[in-house]
This record gives sequence, structure tokens and C-alpha cells, in this order.
Amino acid sequence: MNKTEKHKNDLIDIFSSFIDNGDEKELIKYLLDNSNLPGRRANLELGKAFVDIIEGLLEEFSDQVWILLEKLLNYTPDKAPTNNPLEFLPFCATWALGIFGIKSKQNYRNSISKIKSLANDSRWRMREAVAKAIHIMLERNEFELINELEKWIEEEEWLLMRAVATGLASPRILKEKAQKALRLHELIFNQIIRTSPQKNEEFMVLRKGLGYSLSVVVQAIPEDGFKFMDKFTRSENKNIIWILKQNLKKNRLIKNHPQEVKSTIKKLN
Repeated sequence: MNKTEKHKNDLIDIFSSFIDNGDEKELIKYLLDNSNLPGRRANLELGKAFVDIIEGLLEEFSDQVWILLEKLLNYTPDKAPTNNPLEFLPFCATWALGIFGIKSKQNYRNSISKIKSLANDSRWRMREAVAKAIHIMLERNEFELINELEKWIEEEEWLLMRAVATGLASPRILKEKAQKALRLHELIFNQIIRTSPQKNEEFMVLRKGLGYSLSVVVQAIPEDGFKFMDKFTRSENKNIIWILKQNLKKNRLIKNHPQEVKSTIKKLN
């Protein structure tokens, strides 16, 4: 039995009690006791178990689940700062928004509204949970979300763009959506070129995310992906050049496309 399955076994009875009496205290205690925080790595196996249990409850208990997620999301940065065990509560809830959002049209609207606001959270771990939620929705073929993500880019908020880029950076998603992912990266690149942003904290978070997300997309569609990179090698924008160089350092490209990587690097030097 792996760690996720063990946590699921523990959580089944705890969730059953919550459904019966509406009291989340026991669940919160379990999540906090097993969060692995403070520490470098939160308990992702427990987070996955939490999401899996939520999925099993949605058919009959969608309203109770939503109430629970809202309560956990109330642990805002002032109450649950980065690396505090309490941060694990909204982390799990944010991740679970992805599975909640695919069950119905109303669930989708509720979830995507929350996910969008959480994309601007000051805590890096919460932004990773946003990416996980987007992964789930796109992996389950929530095509409407793709159009939603394009609108996020148009709002010219760096952390929303970061959520788009990292939310798309999943090989499972890119099996069907790689061309669209490349297009959305192009829109983000064009925003960077057009605005020539200062290196404020939010932009640097986006830049770091783009420093790996593009390579995941290029790996999915290498012919078009390297054409995309080649086009931007001629950019005079230093941030764009930095992003390209970071992606060209990724083993997924170096190992699988060594000649294309060498050729692109040569154009950057």
C-alpha cells in the first residue's frame, strides 16, 4: 500500500464523520498533523488522497463539500503564512477545486472564480495548487477552460499569466492541447515584449514559471515548438531571451532534441 492509499484509508472514516455531523475539526487535525510543514515539501500524497476522497463524495454531497472547501480557503496568508502547517489546509482545498469544477456547470463557475483569485495568492505553494487544479480540469477535457485562460492573459496580470503557463505544463494535457498551449505562451510572450515590465516580484514569478513551462510544450510538439523558439531568438527583449535560454537547459529537450537545442542556442549567442 503506497502513502496515498494509506491516507485515503484514514480519511474515509474522517470524511464520513464530517458528512454526518458537519464538523471538520477531526479532518483539520489530521491534515495538520500530517502536513509535513514546516518543511521543504508538503505532504503531496496526502493532498492527492484528499482530492480523491472529495471526488468520491461529489455525486451525493456536493453542497457539503463546497462548504468544507470554502472553510479551508478562509485560511488566508495572514492566518496561514508560507510554510506554516495551516497553509496546508487551503493548499488541499485549492487542489480539490479542480475536481470539484468538472462535475457540473455551476461547480465549474464556482471553482474557476476561486481558482482565478487564488492565482494571485502571495504564497508560492498556493500558486502550485492553482496549477494542480488547472491540470485536473484540463486533463478531464474541460475545453471551456482553455478559452477562460486566454482571457486571463488579456487582463495583463503577471500572476494570472503564470497560472496559465504552469497550468498547461503537463504532458497529459498536452497530448490533446499542445497547439493551444503554444498559442497561449505566444500571447504571454507578446505581453512581455509589449510592456517591457520591470523586474517586480510578480513578474519574476511569471518569468521563473515560463523558464520551464515552454520546454514541456516544446517536448510535446517539437517541430512547431522549436519554430516558435526560433522566431523569438530574434527578440531584443532580455526577459524573452532569458526564458528561452532557461528552457534550452532542460534535460527533456537536451536529451530528446540535441541538434535543435544546439541550433537554437547558437542563434541566441
